[in-house]
Formats: sequence, C-alpha cells, structure tokens
Amino acid sequence: MAEGAGVHPSGATTASDRGPVSAKQASRPALRLSRERLLPVLALPYVLLAGASLIAWPWRAWGIPGVLGTLTPIGLMLLVGTVGLTIVALGRRLPVGMLTWVPAGQGALVLLTTGFVAGTPDAAIGIALIVAYVLIFAMVLASAMLVAARGGHLAIVLVAFFIMTQAARFPVFEQASAHAVAGASWVTLIAAIRMLFEFGLLAFLARRLVEAPPEHTTRVVVSIVALTFAHGVFASWEDPLLRGELSIVQVVEHAVRWFALVGLQFGFVVALVRLRGSLSQEPRWAEHSPSSQEVPVVLQEQDPARARRSGRPTRRRRRR
Repeated sequence: MAEGAGVHPSGATTASDRGPVSAKQASRPALRLSRERLLPVLALPYVLLAGASLIAWPWRAWGIPGVLGTLTPIGLMLLVGTVGLTIVALGRRLPVGMLTWVPAGQGALVLLTTGFVAGTPDAAIGIALIVAYVLIFAMVLASAMLVAARGGHLAIVLVAFFIMTQAARFPVFEQASAHAVAGASWVTLIAAIRMLFEFGLLAFLARRLVEAPPEHTTRVVVSIVALTFAHGVFASWEDPLLRGELSIVQVVEHAVRWFALVGLQFGFVVALVRLRGSLSQEPRWAEHSPSSQEVPVVLQEQDPARARRSGRPTRRRRRR
C-alpha cells in the first residue's frame, strides 16, 4: 500500500500508469488536471448522485406525479449520467484523476435497480435485488483487480468509493407511513446534510489520495475505509425513525448490520489482492538446490580417514 497513486502533484496522469495504448488512443490528448480542477473532477459523479436524491425530496414530499418507485424523471437522468461517466473513464483507461467515476457509476446502477422497485413487498423482488447487487459487486471486484496493478491500495479504495454511493440515500420523512414524524422537513434536512457532509469528506480524501506522496498513501486509505464504516453510525437512526421504531436497540442493530456487510465486501477485495500478489511472485520450490545423494558422496571422498575410524569400508577408487 505504499505505492504512489500515479499522478504528478499537478494532477497530470503519467504515461506509465495508463499502460500500452492503441493508435486511436494515442491520438487522443492526454488528461491533464490542475490542482484546482482535480477536486471538481473527482467529486463530479457524487455531485450527480447527491443531486438525484435532493431533487427527489421535494418531488416526493409534494406528491408531484411522475415518480417511479423513488426515482424522479430528473433524478433518473442524473443517475444515467453517472453511469455514462463510467463509460468515459473506461474509454480513457481509468486515469487516477477519474478514479471515482467507475465505482460511482456502478453504485448508480444499484440505486437505479433498487429505486425502481422501492416499496414493493414481494419477497421475490427482494431476492432479485440481492442477486443484482452481487452481480454488480462482482463487476466492482473485477475493476478493483484491474487497478490493483498500480497498487493494492487503489483496489481497496475503489471498493470503498462504490460502497459509499449508498450514502446518497436518505429518507423523505414527510412520507413516513408508520407514523407522523414531528418536524419531518427538518429531520429530512438533517439527513440531507449528513449525505452532503459524507460526500464532501469523501471527495476531499480522494483528492488527498491522488496527491499524496507514497509514504502517506496508507494514512489516506485508512481514512477512506474508516469513513465507509462510519456511515453505518451516521445513518443508523434514519430507517428506524422512518419505520416508527426508533430505539437504541434498533440503532445499534442497524449499525452492526452495516459493519458486517462492509467488512465482508472489504474482506473479498483484500483476499483477492493478496492472492494476486502471491501468484505474481516466484515460488521458492523452483529454486535449484543440490540433491540429497550428492552430499554424503562428497564428504566421503574428502575425508576417507574419518570413514575408516567409523568402521565402515571406504569406497575403492577406480583406477584410470
């Protein structure tokens, strides 16, 4: 995890990090980002995710028609636009300056899938959502293994960026069906501020990761992973309050469930990174070592007197 992020302090991606390129890609101008542009570029996909949720708040609270599940027409376009950023980043071979684009687009797929069927009580729908999440997470792991060639720490933060897309969700308490929430608009505002705070901190840490020297990379990665776990604490009160079951037990249970799911996903990527590293190393058994039968013969030839003292006959030398 001590490898550099592959970006100069000015934000320009080095040619060695992009790898071999085709003639078509060679004609494309290289991505160069100044320090002023680096933060907006890294934050752009999360701005789109946050915008989709913020637009859905008044739309759903005021009962404006056109909502599909929890998705509004404008929010749907913003999520599709986030997926489009994934295609752009992959077309440029995912420069480190666009590191957040691919996981954000994959997270947008999860938000699109769950948003369409939100509120459907069918058990088969729930199973289908779990299967869809597993398939999308498999694509995330594949992307993580691709960037692991530049450093295992990049694979870990790629998974963290994907998981943090779930922070874009916040409930609209004006639509609480279990009971009326006192000051519902203010409570929804607090949840929206929570989302903006987490995304702002995540974008700041992403910029620190890109600009950090190799010896400081580990500290930034640990901060991003810690923020991913901390989301379970920051948002642990929202769903219980929306269901009308707010209590210490429910809050703790929600946070522990988040810790378990996040820990499982990080466990997958860490195991794959370690497996990839072990396969790329030369096995020790491949090294040449003298056979066990050669050693005693050499000893007997070098010290025949010792062999006579031990009572064993010495090997007679063949006359030439």
